[in-house]
Amino acid sequence: MNEQLFVNTDRDLVMVLDADHRILAINDRFFEVSGLSAAQCVGHYCHEIFADRQTTNSPAFRLRSCSGGEVSFSDLAPRGREKRFHVDSVPLSGSENRGGYHVCIAREVADVRKMEEKIFQTHRMETIGVLAGGIAHDFNNILTAILGFAEISRAKLSQGRPVAGEIDEVIAAARRAADLVGQILRYSRLNDLQRKPLRMDLIVKEALKMLRPTIPATIDIVTAITHEGTLVSADPTSMHQVVVNLCTNALRAIGHGKGNLRITLRKVSLPASQIPVSDRITPGSFIELAIQDNGKGMDKETMARIFEPWFTTREQGEGTGLGLAVTRGIVQDHNGFIKVKSVPGKGSAFYVYLPAMEEEITPSDKQEEEPPAGGRERILFVDDEPAIVNFGRSFLESLGYHVETEVNSVAALEKFKADPAAFDLVITDQTMPGLTGLELARNMLSIRPELPVILCSGYSAALSEQEVHAAGIKRFLAKPLDTIMLADTVRKLLDG
Repeated sequence: MNEQLFVNTDRDLVMVLDADHRILAINDRFFEVSGLSAAQCVGHYCHEIFADRQTTNSPAFRLRSCSGGEVSFSDLAPRGREKRFHVDSVPLSGSENRGGYHVCIAREVADVRKMEEKIFQTHRMETIGVLAGGIAHDFNNILTAILGFAEISRAKLSQGRPVAGEIDEVIAAARRAADLVGQILRYSRLNDLQRKPLRMDLIVKEALKMLRPTIPATIDIVTAITHEGTLVSADPTSMHQVVVNLCTNALRAIGHGKGNLRITLRKVSLPASQIPVSDRITPGSFIELAIQDNGKGMDKETMARIFEPWFTTREQGEGTGLGLAVTRGIVQDHNGFIKVKSVPGKGSAFYVYLPAMEEEITPSDKQEEEPPAGGRERILFVDDEPAIVNFGRSFLESLGYHVETEVNSVAALEKFKADPAAFDLVITDQTMPGLTGLELARNMLSIRPELPVILCSGYSAALSEQEVHAAGIKRFLAKPLDTIMLADTVRKLLDG
């Protein structure tokens, strides 16, 4: 083989194999990482060099030809070593490749993971930018409801009229705002994946609701979403991102003129002949999400590259081209796959397949909400926001507790030190000047280790559960504080 085929990189291991998986040439980086010599590698079969972690009776590595832009990845581990790799295998192009030669480029899994994390994070922030109009639209609607019903309530109170209905509307709108903030925060985080049984029909509807304000009125949206049997094991934020990415891609393909966007969701059964060859994907039931547009479509050359990171057909400044690469990464991480069909000038269709879960979630019996229990214990409530301090005092006193408050964490610690036995429980915010809630709790618990402490925060990314529990803090509550949850948590901690 012509050794000029190689570029000796600092990170990648490069090999050329023949059709029988025999090693013909290797770059210098391979020798550095493996600790093997050329004589130990060249001329030997690939599976003689790499150990199979799962099936000892078969070669660890089977090369597959790449077609339609799809690239096969395999995990490899050199025999006797802990390093693991992702291997990208592609056939050598050109008429001279009569021997069926393949080039294999291996990169350590740690490097691949770091690169994927950067790509995912970059695209998540890009997506938030795309959705900014929809987010602003939703927030303004929510604020309109809150301000409107609050003003109506004030007018009614001055007339001695009941305002329970208006207050309920204010509470409902505020909860929608809290949900929206939570969704944005989850979207922007890097490693916040939480797989659980998930109904894809609800995810699709939620994503479309956020997208609608950004969709031009000239584009018709048609949906055919089944509500039965759409359960998958997946991370909600990631699935939301898949829907948003594909819809955004379709909308850009349509452009500013008239067009049609069709979203369908259904359960299908696929035989082995209709799924990619993979150790992680097995025939059976899948949830099929199809997003079709009548935009400009793609030629074969474009289709072969659409899943490459940073590849884009858009003008500079209109996007990074990460959307489809991220989408495929998410789907593959959930043991699924994507198929694409496109005709230039007529549009494109993306089909996402995710393994279906057969067991349905059985809804728990809804219990009647009981009024929160109170008590006569003494509570210290600390927060640097006066409005929250006033809320805490008013609510807890309405339950019968004796409440003292502080807006300064240093002053709160001094008050506690003056009489450590004066309080039965402490509730503190995390982000405060002077002392953070965690620092305040540690100081108090060094004096009274048995003291029940509740730590609250509007943004918990800087805190880990390990830190909270290691400090001796009994509970962590996310803001905005739910009154029922707060009352229940206080009572349970005081009751031991």
